[in-house]
Amino acid sequence: QKINPDIVYGRDDMFAFYLTQKSGYFTLFEKHEPYEGKGFNDFFFDKFIKNNQNKAKLVVNSNELRKMYNSCNIDLDSILAASNGTNIIPDDKIPSSVTLDEKRVQIGYVGSLFKGRGIDIIIALAKKIPDATFHIIGGKDKDIEFWKSKENLENLIFHGFVEPKETYKYRNMCDILLAPYQSDNEGNRSSKYMSPIKLFEYMSSKKAIICSNFKVVYEALNDECALLVDSSDINAWENAVIELIEDKEKREKLANNAYEKFLNYHTWSARAQKILDYIQSSK
Repeated sequence: QKINPDIVYGRDDMFAFYLTQKSGYFTLFEKHEPYEGKGFNDFFFDKFIKNNQNKAKLVVNSNELRKMYNSCNIDLDSILAASNGTNIIPDDKIPSSVTLDEKRVQIGYVGSLFKGRGIDIIIALAKKIPDATFHIIGGKDKDIEFWKSKENLENLIFHGFVEPKETYKYRNMCDILLAPYQSDNEGNRSSKYMSPIKLFEYMSSKKAIICSNFKVVYEALNDECALLVDSSDINAWENAVIELIEDKEKREKLANNAYEKFLNYHTWSARAQKILDYIQSSK
């Protein structure tokens, strides 16, 4: 049965969206990757942009990507930057299998353990700050074995892979959450263009956050809702962690500010509404 949609919207299958546009439908495409100018998808992306007569042509998930596609001769007004988001967490449960020492500050990281995620920073912090407990949630067994071979500390706990729908419980058990992203030349090639869902998940947990101070991070965080430090400066990381360990009031203030910002701008519903408003204003 043939349908007659008001709009065709999506990502990944560039050829399909080129055809829907060619059929006369209002078609808006979303891209989360830098333009490389080669390959099947970029070939049809070029045709899509060339033939697209709508004011709204493209949605990306960071301002850095928006600027990049603007340099590909697409008007800024034709590109919307809508950062990623996440859901409001359901409750304040913590994992039933974990017993916490309430006298110690709990510091966590949730994510993969490969190069560019700053796991070496976390290990160095655990070594420098033995009075706090550090939790690393995520990673494959071989990655955990690799990092444990570097340093096996009593106050550093590797929890291994956790189902994504369960990770909120591990964030809930922490007082401070870390996001020590590393820059391109430190092993993370996508750092310039990322829109990290991890940060929105951290914000949704109403926890104090310490994060690398990349330009793209400021699309999620600012100095009112997180401590932002140089990605590879271990002394800056140590000072930030100690500051928040010693100042519970500041932890709570940063956490509350981050949560309010999350509710206003970084839920999936807020993102969808931003895109719908953009579509409406472009017609």
